[in-house]
Amino acid sequence: MKTKTNLLLVLTFVCITTAFGQKETSQTNGTIHNTHKNIDTEYKVIKAMEQNDFDTAFGYYRDDATFASVNDEPGTIFTKEQAEKYRKLFHQRFKIVSMEMKRPSLYLEFDKGNGEVFSWWVFHLIRQSDQKEILMPIHFINSFDENGKIINEFAYYSDALAYGE
Repeated sequence: MKTKTNLLLVLTFVCITTAFGQKETSQTNGTIHNTHKNIDTEYKVIKAMEQNDFDTAFGYYRDDATFASVNDEPGTIFTKEQAEKYRKLFHQRFKIVSMEMKRPSLYLEFDKGNGEVFSWWVFHLIRQSDQKEILMPIHFINSFDENGKIINEFAYYSDALAYGE
């Protein structure tokens, strides 16, 4: 019994001294920008989409860019061609009234690697099938290469809201 008590005391001492002996550290990995050329690019993409100008919008993406959304099965990745086809279909199904920035975008420039633009929008849509007006919040995270081209896009929005599913 004494051996167990001594062992418990030693373990308690080690845990306490370790906890108090460690300094709390904080690590950084880059800078957050509220103005940046990649934020400007993100804005240009959305505004081109708003005007049905797919050539301009997709010109900001690298040819091997990948696309995914929260609505897709985990691991599902789409190519630039597939994303353009989907967006054209979306524009056939919905009249775009406006695509308004909900809050200012941020560019996270990482020390180790490239950066990402985080943007928040509200798309004001009219569904063509029933003329229903829809306000669809959408959040994009776009990764950029060193040349300012978008290499990856992840979108958070509700298919159920848009399509009434």
